[in-house]
Amino acid sequence: MSYTISMDRAGRIVIPKAVRERLGADETTVFNLDVVLDRIEIRPQDEGGNDARITKKSGMWVIPATGKKFSAAEAVRQDQEDRAVALSSRGT
Repeated sequence: MSYTISMDRAGRIVIPKAVRERLGADETTVFNLDVVLDRIEIRPQDEGGNDARITKKSGMWVIPATGKKFSAAEAVRQDQEDRAVALSSRGT
């Protein structure tokens, strides 16, 4: 699914209705915005605030327990993004 959207002078963009419906988003939905290399990713925030990060402890990759709902897949994706940003900043 790909759309072309524009931004107004105030910096606002409109998420197309079909996308909002697919995501189940409404005016109460809180979104996370990430800048990854040369693109922007906007996604609905998990109800638990899924801020889980993968860390390496004693040579093993672990996701710290926070007592909150989290997604291992999201934690892996976030780790990949963090690594991509770190790698891209080495070249500058």
